[in-house]
Amino acid sequence: MGQLVAGLAVSFPVAALAQAVPEKRDGADTREGGSDIVVTGSLLPGTDKETAGPMVVITAEDMQDKGFGEVSDALRSQSFMTGAMRDSTPGTGNMQGVKQINLFGLGASYTKVLVNGRPTANYPLNNNSGDAGNFANLANVPMAMVDRIEILPGTQSAIYGADAVAGVVNIILKTSLDKTTVSLRGSGYSEGGGRGIRAQLTGGATLPTGGTLTYGWEFNDRQAILGIDRARTAYSPFKDEAFARLSSSSYYDPGTAGCAAMAGLFGGTMTYRAEGAARYCGSDYTRSMLATYDSARRNGSGYLSLSQPLSGDHILYADLTGTLSRTVSNFGPVYVWQNFLDTGSGRTYLVSREIAPEEMGGWTTSAARQFGRQHDVAIGARGPMARGGWRYDFYGSRSDSRLKQKTLLPVQATMTSYLAQRYGNIAQVFVPLTPEEYRGFSGTQTRLASDRIQQILGKVFNSKLLDLPGGSAGLAIQGEIGDEKWIDTPDAGYQAGLYFGGAQLASLGSRRHAGVAGELALPVLPWLSGSFAARYDGYGYVGKSIGRATWKGGVELHPADSLVFRGGMGTAFRAPDMSYLFLGQSTGNSNNYDLYLCDQMGVSRTSNSCRYIMRNTSSGNLDLKPVTARSWTVGAKWSPTKALRLSADFMNIAIRNEVRALTVANILFDEAACREGRDVSYLSSCDYARSLVKRDPATGRVTDITRGFFNVSTKQTQALMIAAQYTLPAASIGTFRLDANYNRTLLFKSQADSVSPIVDQLKNPNNGGIFKDILNASVTLDRGPFSGTVFVNRYGASPNYALLVGGPTSTSYGTPGWDSGWTLVNLSARYDLGAGLNVSGVVNNVANRMPPSNNWQGFPGYNASLFNVYGRSFMLEVSKSF
Repeated sequence: MGQLVAGLAVSFPVAALAQAVPEKRDGADTREGGSDIVVTGSLLPGTDKETAGPMVVITAEDMQDKGFGEVSDALRSQSFMTGAMRDSTPGTGNMQGVKQINLFGLGASYTKVLVNGRPTANYPLNNNSGDAGNFANLANVPMAMVDRIEILPGTQSAIYGADAVAGVVNIILKTSLDKTTVSLRGSGYSEGGGRGIRAQLTGGATLPTGGTLTYGWEFNDRQAILGIDRARTAYSPFKDEAFARLSSSSYYDPGTAGCAAMAGLFGGTMTYRAEGAARYCGSDYTRSMLATYDSARRNGSGYLSLSQPLSGDHILYADLTGTLSRTVSNFGPVYVWQNFLDTGSGRTYLVSREIAPEEMGGWTTSAARQFGRQHDVAIGARGPMARGGWRYDFYGSRSDSRLKQKTLLPVQATMTSYLAQRYGNIAQVFVPLTPEEYRGFSGTQTRLASDRIQQILGKVFNSKLLDLPGGSAGLAIQGEIGDEKWIDTPDAGYQAGLYFGGAQLASLGSRRHAGVAGELALPVLPWLSGSFAARYDGYGYVGKSIGRATWKGGVELHPADSLVFRGGMGTAFRAPDMSYLFLGQSTGNSNNYDLYLCDQMGVSRTSNSCRYIMRNTSSGNLDLKPVTARSWTVGAKWSPTKALRLSADFMNIAIRNEVRALTVANILFDEAACREGRDVSYLSSCDYARSLVKRDPATGRVTDITRGFFNVSTKQTQALMIAAQYTLPAASIGTFRLDANYNRTLLFKSQADSVSPIVDQLKNPNNGGIFKDILNASVTLDRGPFSGTVFVNRYGASPNYALLVGGPTSTSYGTPGWDSGWTLVNLSARYDLGAGLNVSGVVNNVANRMPPSNNWQGFPGYNASLFNVYGRSFMLEVSKSF
């Protein structure tokens, strides 16, 4: 704990890409050399510059007003975060406790996340849910130091390079504070679990050298939320907690007396059960006693910021941010499902046994513990060049995320050997284990992972290159070089599959990167301006090289001072994820139809005469190509008065060459087609298809199939975004601030490969589905020292279980359709007591609304990809400024 509390960071402003809000608000970033303030989505500086597409700004004040406790909460509340997340679902392995975002439902890996305008390292463990790519973990961003967050939807690779497909999120930290503030916050939930405490310290000072120093520290400690903590998820029987059977109709009957010894397990809920032929000891709360719906978390973050002006308007800056973290999460019970010989009767029983938390020493015993460390550092300089209005900004940066995962799990062979002796008397199945016994046949499974990104970036720009009728034209040119390294190393026993839960092989890879970009801004006329940017990125790894050029253009039309019509078009790409390229090799066997052999034999392709066990090998694919995308937007912004702003934008994003893991059947289909003179349907070429299937020259039978990731999928989405802000002074009451945002998904189609049909995700959703629409609105009253806010977030219709699992035409799981919307209301208030003392309180999800679950048949009883069961929460905070 001491290391976590001491987690420290130093952060200095990176002006090269640290973006400013286009419409300056109180508390916005101010720097020495104000002409270097840059707008998100542009390489050129400007303090009041419009963008050719929509941009959302979330200030620190907004986050406090609306009751957001974390950066991820603020981002996920946005109306265009319509996609599945899954990080609060038991059984999501590496993902619980990790905070990600999903713009427009395209997947977390399609959003570029920046901190102070530069990339941050990816979460180092392989994503085993969602779109399975790499992404930044927002849980490592200290809330205390966030000045504002800027979100620019749509393809932005022409400015920011790879991964800026769905959009860019730029988290801008504070760089200028003239007072010291300490705060303490307590939080909890009305149904229990999740109790937390947060302490923060921020401040700043002017140095004797004329430079500025800004610092911050934050500590968080939060308990886990278990399934048993919520009425919605408490009931979770397996109906096989403890039994021994010879067949499905012949069970060893322990009787009530036999189950009495287990009565204290699973919180004292184990009882004798008789259902049909089944006789067993069971509980209605098996999974919920161990499964976490939000992990236990503890982290310490620190921040320092230094900026030193030199002569001639030159400035040196540097920054370092750091976080130490620990998370504890559990997917559910460890279990036994194995045959054991009862030596007394000579009979072999299939034994099922869920190991209760009391038998292990508590739910945390088998939980995954992740110890993380992340730091980001940047050092640079900016200022004027010799003549002609040109300025420069150069910096070097490094972001490093490291993780150690430790889990105490049974060693399969050791457990089997021990239980074979114990269950030699089959009645012992119904006698609880002791924590000492569990530890005796278990071992600590360890996994080390890291992701590191480093780069050197330089930019020169001139905001007054030449005068045009509409103003000054600007030009910026930027170049960068860098590399990324990813390591994911399970211990030897984990790689060999010795532990409960299977095997995970080591992964290791690195790649080089270089990019060059340019942008030209042309205010052609007082009422017409345009901009154009282009960029080229190249990557090199293991003798391979790939490159991609992208571009972006935008036009703004001002027929009146209060009205702007805007439109833009651009391309983007996503470089192959490190996990797709370098995932460690694993082997297995599967029973498949040899389609080519079936055709040679003249039998049906579903005939067992051409079906046999085939060895297959799975690993990363170094031949992957970049995922490509194209988008366009058109919209308008109208400000009839200073108090009222309205905007509406339409966006279309189309993605090609998306990566997907093909099945053995897909590969064998193409290989057979190529051998028979036809073309491929799934893969890129016949040569490639043949190379993936190895056959015995003598028998012609398949000896090995190479599986992996391939560029085969497509996606397209269209969305309508509407926003409104209004300020209403009411002299006798105070000032009202109203804010509303709406996103409607008009189209979402996907195609798994060229052979599969195009799927309308609004009619036949998969992968958890998406929200069709999201509406949020807030009303804030400012009255002297008091400020209060009501924030309402309405999530629109979501697919029910029958539609998501069975499809739009099947009634196997009930009537397919859409569940009604989910509306959450947050209340917050703060009061300035004077002398720098402030108190604030928040109640989130006031009505304690739980997710819709109409006839939801699968675990955990609701769509956990879209919803959570956290329920009503409370926060109380006291702060003091000096």
